[in-house]
Amino acid sequence: MKKKIIQYNELISTEYINDNSHIYINIDQENKIEISKRFDLIKLDFFEMTIKYSKVNKIESLAKYTVNAIGEQKCVISLNSVQFKINKLFDMKFVNYEKLDLSQLDDEFIEPTYNNKINFGEVGMQIFSTFLDPYPKINNVDINLNSMYNDDDSRINKKNPFEVLNNINK
Repeated sequence: MKKKIIQYNELISTEYINDNSHIYINIDQENKIEISKRFDLIKLDFFEMTIKYSKVNKIESLAKYTVNAIGEQKCVISLNSVQFKINKLFDMKFVNYEKLDLSQLDDEFIEPTYNNKINFGEVGMQIFSTFLDPYPKINNVDINLNSMYNDDDSRINKKNPFEVLNNINK
């Protein structure tokens, strides 16, 4: 199996990839910062994406992705750091756009290719974003918002969620 290292935002022609190739997406520190900004992460400590690529026929290819990531997101309530660890596998089918009938598309893991070029990294990033918790919470539990009130401040309207949020870190 031949290993090919590519940049995470690199467009690759399928003509230059052998059947049963192993593709490694290079994520350097600059890419980690860019990915963190894109997905509103506090930081991305580790990110690795590998792909096993194989051709099914002349118009269709299959890519088996492995995504491993460790980083931190903001808690949606306290805005404090919440760690995440992702270790996921998924398959993506690439089909020539001229042969793809979008009206009959049943499988959500099909990506059209144009001019036999694929941006493996971008496809991986889009799926990676679905693995992130959209509402991360500290210890992944419900927080009792009543405990966020200052008991000695009787002026706070306990039904006002904006006052609660304002007093969280006081």
